[in-house]
Amino acid sequence: MWRRALLLAVPLVFVAAPAFADDCGNPSDCEETGGFIGITAVVGGVGAVAAAAAAALANADAEPGEELEFAIVQVSTDRVEVAKDLPGTFDVTAWIATEAGQRRAPEIPLTVHVPPMPGLTVSPAVGSGEMHVEVAVDETAENGEVPVVVSGEYKGRRAQQTVTIVIGGEYVLEVL
Repeated sequence: MWRRALLLAVPLVFVAAPAFADDCGNPSDCEETGGFIGITAVVGGVGAVAAAAAAALANADAEPGEELEFAIVQVSTDRVEVAKDLPGTFDVTAWIATEAGQRRAPEIPLTVHVPPMPGLTVSPAVGSGEMHVEVAVDETAENGEVPVVVSGEYKGRRAQQTVTIVIGGEYVLEVL
């Protein structure tokens, strides 16, 4: 399984535009260097799914001869900042991990559990396999952080991830 992740990630290193040390003097410079964000996102995403699959399989309690299968729920971010006129989004992808590797799982039902919070809307709240979730607040929402749990279930096993919704105040544009 880790070999497959490595086989997917290694070609990306050779395809991406080179980033040289003199192009990257601080973290913000690095993020603007060609290829940095793309490589980081793809390799990080592949690595996260592979690591979650390996951990789930390593901690499994299978009968001899039984092929293990686990659900994995992957979110595009663990933090979404929103304000009254500034909605936010995140993506959810369901995976099935086996000893042979992992694959996307359109058959896994997904649910976004939102605690009761006036003025906060999350849509859609249910889906299957992949979801693009939109988050918005209105003037009745209070500033603060709200943990939203995204879960999926496959063959009686549940996987979940938490996304923190950060509700901010009004933004003021100041021209200097």
